[in-house]
Order: sequence, then C-alpha cells, then structure tokens
Amino acid sequence: MKVLPNSKSFRLKSVCETRWIERHDAILQFLELYDVIINCLDELVNSNEEIALTSSKANNLLNSMLKFEFLITLQVLAELFSITLPLKATAKSKF
Repeated sequence: MKVLPNSKSFRLKSVCETRWIERHDAILQFLELYDVIINCLDELVNSNEEIALTSSKANNLLNSMLKFEFLITLQVLAELFSITLPLKATAKSKF
C-alpha cells in the first residue's frame, strides 16, 4: 500500500451491533486509517466528476470528521474500549 506502507490494515472493519467489545479493534483501525480516509473524502469532494450526491455526502463526512468534537470522541472511545478489552478474554473463557 503506497499511502501507509507499514500498515497492516487495508480496509475498515464494520462495527458489530451485538458484540460491542469488538468495536475496540474497529476504532483502532479507523484511527490508523484516519489520514487515508480524510484524503479519500477530500479527493471525492474535489473530483471533477459530475456526481453531485457523492460529492455532497463526502463533503458532509469530511466536515464532520475534521471537527474537534469528533476527534475527541474518537479518542475517548478508543480509551474506553481499551479499558473494557479484558472483558473480551473473560467472556470467551466462559464459553
């Protein structure tokens, strides 16, 4: 991967609705790919193609992701889920 040569992540993980403890990995992966996502959205917004709906949605996502509140929330979630990570090991050992 040219953008992140040292990264093991190539795509985002979906957030599991039922296994909330697995969201930690998804959030960490999102943080790792954050710059790539921002660049991709920026390219969609500034592309010369006449796909107004895609450009508009990309612009809305980009503006939301660049807000201070989003970044702080993302960091808090990563920290919160890292605290609850030991519950994952406990839950697996009981089954």
